[in-house]
Amino acid sequence: MWSLLRVRRLPIELRVALIANAALLALNVSWAAAQGSWKVDPGTATLFGAVIGLAIIGQQARRGFANLIKSQRNQAELNRDARLHQVEIERAEKTAERERDRELLQASIRAEIAALMPGANGAGLGSYNLAVMNKALHDHGKQSTAKKIVLTSFEAQVFKANIDKIGLLGVSIAADVIKVLSRARPGISVELDAPIPHSVSAALYASDYDSMNKWHSDLHHVALRIIAQENGAKDPGTLIETQKSRYATLPSIDNLMPKL
Repeated sequence: MWSLLRVRRLPIELRVALIANAALLALNVSWAAAQGSWKVDPGTATLFGAVIGLAIIGQQARRGFANLIKSQRNQAELNRDARLHQVEIERAEKTAERERDRELLQASIRAEIAALMPGANGAGLGSYNLAVMNKALHDHGKQSTAKKIVLTSFEAQVFKANIDKIGLLGVSIAADVIKVLSRARPGISVELDAPIPHSVSAALYASDYDSMNKWHSDLHHVALRIIAQENGAKDPGTLIETQKSRYATLPSIDNLMPKL
């Protein structure tokens, strides 16, 4: 029974071959018996045929099972290769998606920096003019009547909306982006019950002028770093590495500070 079950699991081609071989064997045995004019006991002939047939079937079955095992092994290897290939495809898709996200974020942050730079420059010039005016009023001994000082506000909406993705830019550039865009301040307003002296106003506006100049320089430098990364050019360096040389070229505010 076990052998017959194994035979039934063979491919149809092998089963046909087995049946054909058994039939040929039976014909050969009959022909040999007829030629030799000898008689064989039917029971012995049946037993003899069964033994030979089973031997042939067993041999063919072993070959069939060997081929089946080999086929299963090959199929398993094909399945494994297919799974590995699928994993590689998914990994490549994730890498490509991450690169697209990085490029989009990079362009968006650079655009926001470019939009903030004119504002920083304009706010600095406004504070400079107010510092000059208040210093002149102070130097001429004029009394102040202003009770409120308002400084320009800034928004970095793209930065805030993508703060969790900033790491896509790389650790170094991401750190500089956070440093400059986190300085996009809300409106600063100082209001007192009594008039604010011109000397105080001049000092505050002069400090804001200096702060805006430095922020504008930092924004410009980070934009250059992003552009260098986009074009595969040499990185101009971090904010800290270049700060001393960059700030040295900025206007001094000593002439804006009133003499107390």
